[in-house]
Amino acid sequence: MSLRKTTLLAIVMTTIGLIAVLLFSQRMVLLPYFEREQTQTVHLNLQRVLSALDTEFTSLMQTSRDWAKWDDTYAYVQDRNTMFWRANLQTGTFQDLQLNLFALLDAEGQIVFAINYNLSSERAEPLPAALVRQIQPGSPLLAASTDLDGRQGIVAVDGRALLLVSHPVLPTDGVGPSRGTL
Repeated sequence: MSLRKTTLLAIVMTTIGLIAVLLFSQRMVLLPYFEREQTQTVHLNLQRVLSALDTEFTSLMQTSRDWAKWDDTYAYVQDRNTMFWRANLQTGTFQDLQLNLFALLDAEGQIVFAINYNLSSERAEPLPAALVRQIQPGSPLLAASTDLDGRQGIVAVDGRALLLVSHPVLPTDGVGPSRGTL
């Protein structure tokens, strides 16, 4: 074999060997490192999302509990005096509380009052039919009269996620029979 062929063969074999070493080290060292980094980033971002959801649910639960355990709400579910919602559920209320939905159901699970407020357009819209179907009597979304802590969850409505909380409607002191669910 000539010197030229031997040299060329040595260069090719060395190049192939170096590429093999490079690929092996990439597979054994770099790839697991990047997989760990990616997994840690996903876990961190997931924790951030869960923390944000927890904060939002805490706020919604507090607001819901405040409205559900109020003598005015308790009376409204029974007497349905329109002055309740005219005085208390104006557009500013929804904007201040960042609420899209407010619904009161009586003890039989029938909707007494409901409003779906679009925060973007600042207008009331019809209640989504998909949501109305999900809050029928006996729905697990509705807080039972004995469920003083309320309920919370995420509901899919028309392809969007809706954070939903519910509480039994009680007098301000929290004592007495529930008249429905907020």
